[in-house]
Amino acid sequence: MRRVEWFGDGMFSEIYTERLLKFAAFTKYFCKNSYASLPTYKDAIYQALELAGERCEKSFPKAGNKEEELKLMLDWAHSGFLPSGPEGFTPTPPTSTKNPKVDSSDSALSDYQPPAKRKSVCRGRPSNGIQSYSRGKRQW
Repeated sequence: MRRVEWFGDGMFSEIYTERLLKFAAFTKYFCKNSYASLPTYKDAIYQALELAGERCEKSFPKAGNKEEELKLMLDWAHSGFLPSGPEGFTPTPPTSTKNPKVDSSDSALSDYQPPAKRKSVCRGRPSNGIQSYSRGKRQW
């Protein structure tokens, strides 16, 4: 189990790593309907492709607006992430053997596990949502 942060909304989930899909399968799982109708999905696609571009050392010309830049990113993704292809997503090995603890890749950041969220429990209220406001007899 790993905690992952979702692009777009920044929420965290615990999922099995065996169920994660390779980013190279982007075109197979890209949903045009969600892209057209859900702004959060569109933001998530933008953030994911922006990070993929950084890892592949792919630069996109600054377009007039975010929509144009996103179109260029989608064209790049649908064409197979050329010129490096999916192999460009793998982290580069460290160049310096002087200090093995210092690594310029972001693999150390990807292993970061944020603290588990705690469920908020209100102990003074009933859990079914119905509250009784009747006064009982007081004993003095």
